[in-house]
Order: sequence, then C-alpha cells, then structure tokens
Amino acid sequence: MGKVQKLEQVAYLYIRRQVLGGEWSDGYHIVESSLSDHLDVSRSPVRSALRVLADEGTVQDIPYRGYFVKGVDKQDSHLGLELRFFQVLAYRILDHMEKHASKTWQITDRLNHELDKLDQAYVQENMSDFITAVDHVSQLALSLAANDFMKKSCQNSLMTICQHVLANQDNQAFKELTTPLYLYFKDFNRLLLQGRFIDCKVVIDLLSAYLYQLLSDVDQAEYDLKLPYSLK
Repeated sequence: MGKVQKLEQVAYLYIRRQVLGGEWSDGYHIVESSLSDHLDVSRSPVRSALRVLADEGTVQDIPYRGYFVKGVDKQDSHLGLELRFFQVLAYRILDHMEKHASKTWQITDRLNHELDKLDQAYVQENMSDFITAVDHVSQLALSLAANDFMKKSCQNSLMTICQHVLANQDNQAFKELTTPLYLYFKDFNRLLLQGRFIDCKVVIDLLSAYLYQLLSDVDQAEYDLKLPYSLK
C-alpha cells in the first residue's frame, strides 16, 4: 500500500470514528483544509477518504458546498473502531520510525524507568497503578512519532480500550486480564529500543488480537467490518 493510501486510510478511519462516535452531528460541515491541518496531511488523502465515505453513505457531497455528515445511526460503543484506529496508527508510526531510523536510545533511560513502574504494578496486582503505568509507557514509546496527531490519537485510542476493559474489573481477575498485556508491552518496548520496528508490528498484531477478545460482540463486529483499505 502506497504512502497516499496509508494516509487516506488514517483520514477515513478518523472521519468514520468522529461520525459514529457522535462527535460530528448530522449536517456537520467537514472542511477539507481544517481536517488536513488537524491530521497533518495534505488535502489529497482527505479528499479521497471523503469520496469513499460519500459512496458508503456516511457523508454527503453537496456540489459547491462541500461534504456534510449524513444521517447515520450513532453507536453507544465504538471500541471496535477505536481498536482498528489504534492498530492502523501504530503501523503508520512504526513505518515512519523505520524509515527515519528513529533514535530510540534517546528515551532508553526514561522508558526503562516507566517499565519498572509497570513491573511494580503488575507484581503488586494494583489495577489502577497498572493502567497508569500502561498510559505512561505507551505515551513515552510513541513520543518519537513525528506526526503529533497520530501520536496523540494512537495513545488515546489505546487507553480508551484499556480503561474500558480493565477499569471495572476487580483484582481477583487481575493476573488473568493483565498478564498478556504486560508481556506484550514488555516485548514491544524491548524491540523498540533495539530498533526492530518490523518485529514491533507483530506485537501490535498480538496485542490487538488480545484486546479484540475482551470486546463485546457488537464491538467485535464493528472491528470486523470489511473496510475499503488493506490494514497493512
């Protein structure tokens, strides 16, 4: 998949997420230039994504006026879309890190410090501290991303899912729920510090597959929807 299509994919998922999540109400005017600035991409992938969404009926193209949100059913939960968004953004960020040979050594000491806190929360079986540690570790790991929108959105989507599936669980289920997450985060950051960005994508796949299992049937169905772009 070429660069333009990858950025088009990001724009497509972002707009779909905003509409189905109710952030943009019916009739909302989607301004290409503003969206392009917000996503930190050119107008071309934004325009292409809007055409696809118009064909799907999510937005409406009104001649000489632009694109507007069409009447679609909002979803009470859209964690499946959040998971898909996280996965795609993580791929794009890792692509950039690999291409530009990101200097991961710059965050080694700070990242290891945050990983120590993750270890401590896991050993003590403290769910609140564990979620906080995941937040800090993921934020630091993504800090090398050049695109601020992708960095922040990837972090937000990941934490939205983690907080939903973990926050309401009691500590009796702590190890059962968190052990896979703990191992994936440890492996991802070990590989990241070694500059093994392709291997990091494998861990993203494993992490996403695990989080998928924790979603409701409705959210899984949303994730499974056949989308117009290849995931990778």
